[in-house]
Formats: sequence, structure tokens, C-alpha cells
Amino acid sequence: MTDFRGDELIYVWGYAADEIEYLKAFHAERDFPPPKPLFEEQLGLTVAEIQAGAVGTTPRKQPPVRVILLPRMSTDGGIKAYLTAFRDSGLPRPIFAAVTDTSAGWTFTRLVEHLMEEQVAMRKQAQEKSEEDKKNW
Repeated sequence: MTDFRGDELIYVWGYAADEIEYLKAFHAERDFPPPKPLFEEQLGLTVAEIQAGAVGTTPRKQPPVRVILLPRMSTDGGIKAYLTAFRDSGLPRPIFAAVTDTSAGWTFTRLVEHLMEEQVAMRKQAQEKSEEDKKNW
């Protein structure tokens, strides 16, 4: 059993229909909440509105990445279990995000923009560290 509550969903963006079907089976086999695809009309909604079931009506520019949005959890155990299991799924690695009090108020598009900025910064930092390690070798 995972540390997810029964009413939680894991939202996914950027996966093809066949990948969504694979994710559904993957989640069911591991007792994870079902994956819920996000639609273009929801991109302008806040994360909290999406979690509340809002549909949205205004199409937005689609983020060019795969994202898996994990719900708030009482412990980190659910997140850790999910990330560990996902590594072996065979699916392309997305950007993972856990809902926080701050991100719940952002639109999904803003959240993805922020995650992409973080990803660029982390890659730059890793590259700089690698270059520094080479100099010190």
C-alpha cells in the first residue's frame, strides 16, 4: 500500500494516448492513484482549480514537456515510492512536481514554466560542477 490518500489523483501532461493507457495499468498494478490527463483547456487554471475538478475553456499554448503532478501527501513515502517505481516503468521521464501551498495558486502553465526554469538552472549547476571537478582532477 502506498502513502496516497484514496481521494487523490496524479495529473499527467504531455503523454500520448497509448502512454496514458500504460500509465493506467502501471498505477493499478502498484496501487497508485489513477493518472488523470490534463487537457489544453485546463492549462490556464490554477492547480487548486484543477484539483477541484474545474474544466476550463480557454486553450493555452501547450508546454513542450511531459509533466507528472503529484498530489499533496501526508508523508514523503508516497512520492518516494512513486518515483522509485516510475524509474522502472520504461516511459519517458517527465518533470515531476508535488503540489505545494504555493504551486496550488499558480496556473498549470506557470507551474510548468517554473519547473522548466529550475531544470535549466540545475543542469547549468551540474555542468559547472563537472567542469570544476575536471579542473581539480
